[in-house]
Amino acid sequence: MTERLIRLFIKDENDPKARIRFGNLTSAVGLAINVMLFLSKVLASILTSSLAIRAEAIDNLTDSLTNILALLSFYLSAKPADAEHPYGHMRLELMLSMLVGMSILFLGGTTLVDSIKKIINPVTVNFHIAAIVVLFISMTLKIWLRAFYTTIANKIDSEMLRATAADSFTDVLRTAGVIISIFISIIFKVNLDGYIGLIISALIIKNGVEIIKDNVSLLLGHGAYNPVGKKIMDFIQSRDKVLDVHDLMMHEYGGNNRFATVDISLDADMRLEEAHLVADSIERAVDEKFGYRLIVHMDPVRTKDSLFNSVRKDVEKTLKQVGCPYRYQDLQALPLDDGSIRLSFDLLMPPDKMSEQANCTELICDRLTKINSQYIPIVRRQCFFEHCSIED
Repeated sequence: MTERLIRLFIKDENDPKARIRFGNLTSAVGLAINVMLFLSKVLASILTSSLAIRAEAIDNLTDSLTNILALLSFYLSAKPADAEHPYGHMRLELMLSMLVGMSILFLGGTTLVDSIKKIINPVTVNFHIAAIVVLFISMTLKIWLRAFYTTIANKIDSEMLRATAADSFTDVLRTAGVIISIFISIIFKVNLDGYIGLIISALIIKNGVEIIKDNVSLLLGHGAYNPVGKKIMDFIQSRDKVLDVHDLMMHEYGGNNRFATVDISLDADMRLEEAHLVADSIERAVDEKFGYRLIVHMDPVRTKDSLFNSVRKDVEKTLKQVGCPYRYQDLQALPLDDGSIRLSFDLLMPPDKMSEQANCTELICDRLTKINSQYIPIVRRQCFFEHCSIED
C-alpha cells in the first residue's frame, strides 16, 4: 500500500521538490486517518460512557495537529540557504520534531494522571460491540500508519516523520491498553483500567524522552563515538598514507545537510601537493560513502626523525612517571635557533577528570624539563570521551 501511494503521488524521487511532496503525502494521509478516527471514537465514547475512549478521541485530534505541524516543518526546512543561515533551514525540522516529542510526553503525563485517578475512583465501562470494532480498526490503522511514516522517513531521512511514527506507536500502545482493560473487565469482572494505564503511560513517556534526546543530540552536534562516527574513523584510518585519525566532530543540520571535521596525521616529509591530494581524496570518499561534507586538517608527523622519536619516548616515559593513564595526540617537536626544542601535544582526558587534574599539565611540563632542560613543553588538555591507557 505504501509503495503504491508513493508511485501514485511521487513521480520522481530524485526531484529536488520530492521531499516536500513526500511531506504533503504523509501529512494528507495522516490527517485523513486521524480525523476519521477522532469522529468514530467520539461516537464510541458516547455509546460506552468510556473516559478512556474519549481520551483516545482527543489524542487523535492532537495527532491531526501534529500532521499539520509536520507539513509546516517540510515547507519551512525546504527554504534555501541565505546570508543569515548559510547552512540552510533544515534544523527547523529537528526543532519541530522536539515539539512532537514534548506532546508525547504531555500525553504520557495525562495518561499517568488519569490512570491514578481511575485506581482511586474506578469507573464502570459499558460494553458495546461498536466501540470494540472502532478500537481494533484504530489499532490496525495506526500500526500501518507507523510503518508508512517509517518507510518514508528512511527514504528522505526525516526526523519529523520518525517522531510522528513514534507518536503512532504510542497510540497503538494506548489503544491496546483500553482494549485489554475492557476485556478483563468483561471476563473477570475486575476493573484494571487504571493499572494498565500506568504501564502504558510509562511506555509513552519513555518514547517521548527518546525522541527529545535524539533530536537534542543532533542539534548539539556529536563526536566520533556513535556507530556512524566509528565507521567513518575506521574508514579514514584504512586509507593509504594515513598514520592516525582523531578529533572527528559531526554536525547535523537536518536531511542531507551533514558536515564533519577531522584531523589526520601524515608523514611530515610528504610534499604539500601529495598531502593535499590525500586529504582531498578522503573528503570526497567520505561524502560519497557516508553523506558527510568533510573538512580534513593535516598534522605532520616526523616518523623518521631521530629528534621526534626521542621526544616521543620522553613524553611516554613522563606520562607513566606522573601516573597519567591518558592518551596523547598531535605531538610536535620543533628545534629553535637558540638550541631549545619547542615540544607540544594534546593530552586527552575524560570530561569528569578535567577539573580534578587541572595541575596535571604543570606536573608533566616540570618532569619534561627535568629530563631535558632544552625542552619548552606546551601541553594542552583536551576533553576526550573515550580514554585508554598508554601502551608499552
